[in-house]
Amino acid sequence: MDNPKFGNEPPVETDRNAQPGKAGAGKRMSRRAVLASLGVTGAAVVSGGLMRTIHAGAGGEPCNPCAAIGSMPSLKTTEKSTLVGAINENHDRLNASDQLVEGIRKKTMRMVSLDDFNALGNGSDDTAAIQAAIDYLASLGAGVKKALKIPRAYYRFTSLFIPKAANSLLIFSDGLKEARLICTDESAAPAIRTEAPNVQFKNVDLEGSQNYDFRVVPKIGILAKRAIGEQADIDIEFNDCRISRFYHGIEIWGRGLKVSGTLMSNCNFGVNLEWPNLSDYVEGDETAQKDLTGYRGFQFTNCRFHSVGMGAIRNAGANAAKINGIVASGCLMDIGRTFWTGVMKEAIISGITITQTPTVGFDLHGGSRDYQISDVIVAGDIQTVPPRNTDNFIKLRGNHSNGVFRDMVLKNCKKHGIDIRDGVVTNMVFENISFIDPCSEAGNYSPFAFVGPGHRALVRNITFSSSIVLGGIVRTPDAAADIQVEGVFTFGNMTPVLVGSGNRSARRIHVAGANDRIEAIGSGSPEGVVTADIGSTYRRIDGLAGSVFYVKESGNGTNTGWVAK
Repeated sequence: MDNPKFGNEPPVETDRNAQPGKAGAGKRMSRRAVLASLGVTGAAVVSGGLMRTIHAGAGGEPCNPCAAIGSMPSLKTTEKSTLVGAINENHDRLNASDQLVEGIRKKTMRMVSLDDFNALGNGSDDTAAIQAAIDYLASLGAGVKKALKIPRAYYRFTSLFIPKAANSLLIFSDGLKEARLICTDESAAPAIRTEAPNVQFKNVDLEGSQNYDFRVVPKIGILAKRAIGEQADIDIEFNDCRISRFYHGIEIWGRGLKVSGTLMSNCNFGVNLEWPNLSDYVEGDETAQKDLTGYRGFQFTNCRFHSVGMGAIRNAGANAAKINGIVASGCLMDIGRTFWTGVMKEAIISGITITQTPTVGFDLHGGSRDYQISDVIVAGDIQTVPPRNTDNFIKLRGNHSNGVFRDMVLKNCKKHGIDIRDGVVTNMVFENISFIDPCSEAGNYSPFAFVGPGHRALVRNITFSSSIVLGGIVRTPDAAADIQVEGVFTFGNMTPVLVGSGNRSARRIHVAGANDRIEAIGSGSPEGVVTADIGSTYRRIDGLAGSVFYVKESGNGTNTGWVAK
C-alpha cells in the first residue's frame, strides 16, 4: 500500500478478515500495545537488533523501514500493518519534535565564552582565540541569535573581523573594569571591523595601545561598514561601553546607530558618521530617490565624552548631507571640545553639558536644516591654568534654515558668542539664552554676530551678564539682513541691544481676523528692508529730523510703502 510518510515502498498485505476493535483494524496503538500484539518476534523487530538491521540496510545505508517490514516472512499480515502504523505515528511525533527544536534553536541565543576557545587573558596575544570564537558563531547561520562572553581578564589582540554571517551578535562582559579588550596594533587598520548587521556591544571596554597617539595615526576603534554591493543598513548598538585611545572611537558607514551610557575618552572624535556612495550599496527599488532623501537612525543617550581631541560627534564626510534623523540627549563633555561638527539635519539635541571647553561647543556646517538644540550649557573655565575658554560658543557656516536654539546657558568665551557668517541663515530662532561673561577679548565682539546679507532670524528673551560694556548685544553690519529682536535684558550693563543696520527690535500686535501689525525700532530706513502690513510703525534710532518715525501706509506683506512723518 502507498504510505504518505515513506514513498516508493512495496505494498504491505492487509488482513481483509480483521475485525473492528482488534489489531490490524487501522487503530493507532501505543508502543506498549504494539509490542504486546506483535509477540516475541515483533518486539525484537521494534526494540532489538532486527530494527537496527532495518535502519542500516545493505552496506550500512539507510533504508525504508516499511519496505523492510513488508518483506519479512516471519510476521503475520496483521502484525505488519500494526507495525507500519506504529512507525508512521512515531514519524509524525519525530517530525513535529524536529520542527519544534528548529524553532527553539532559531529563537534561543547561542552563547559561547572566550574560555571555550582557550583565550588566556594573561598578557599574551589572544587574537586567534577571539577570532575563532567569532567565526564559530558566524557558522551558526543568519537565523540564530548569538552571544560572545568576555570573562574577567585583559585580552590583547591585533585586529578582529566580524563577518556578515555573524549578524544578531551580542558581545558582552562580566564587568566593565574587570574585562577588557586591548588592541596592541598601532597601525591605521581598525581594531575591530564589522560587516554584520545587528551587532550589539554591552559592557565592553575597548582600548587602544598605551603608546598610541591619534595625532599621528588615524586608527579607528570599531569600524561598522558593509561590503560593497550590500545594503547600507548596519544597525549597531553600544550599551554601557568604554572606548578609549583611538582616532575615531566608532566610525559607521550606513544606517542605524545607537550609543547609550557609553564613555568615549582620549579619542580625536568619539563618533564619526559617514555614508557610502550611491554606487557602493544596494537598497532595492528607487535607490537613487532614497539616496537623495537621506537616511535616518542615529541615537546618542546618556553618553560621556572625556578629554577628546576635537569633539564628540563628527558628520563632515563627502556625503554628510545624506545623514539625518538624529537624537542626542543627556550627554556630558567634561574637559570638553565640540559636541557636533558638521552637517545637522532633522535632529533634536537636548540636555547637553559642555564644560571646560577650549573650543566651540557646536560647529555647524552648510546644509544644516530642520534642527533644534535646547537645554544646553557651554562653559569655558578661566580659572584653570591655562584657561580653558573658547573663541565662540556656537559657529554657523554656510547656508542654514529652520534651526532653533533654545534654553541655553553660555559662559566665558573670548570673541563672538554665536558667530554666523559665510552663508545665509533663514527662518532661524534664538530664544531663552543667557550669556555670562562673553566676549572677554578686546575687539568689536558681541554675543550675536550676523555677518553678511540675507540673514533672517528671530532673537528673543536674551539675558546678558558681564562687567564689560560691549558695542552691542546683537550685531548685524549688513542692512540687507533682517534680524528681529524681542526682549533683551542687560541687568544694569550699559551695552546697547542693537548695533548695525540690519536688525530691529519689534513688538507684535495681534489683530483679530488679520495679520499682526508691528511696532519696530532699528537703525536705517525701513523702506525696502522691513516687511510688514499697513498700519505698522517703525522708529529709526539713527534718524534725523523728519526721518525718525515711519508708518506703513501701503502694501500688505511687502517691505515698501513706509512713509516718514
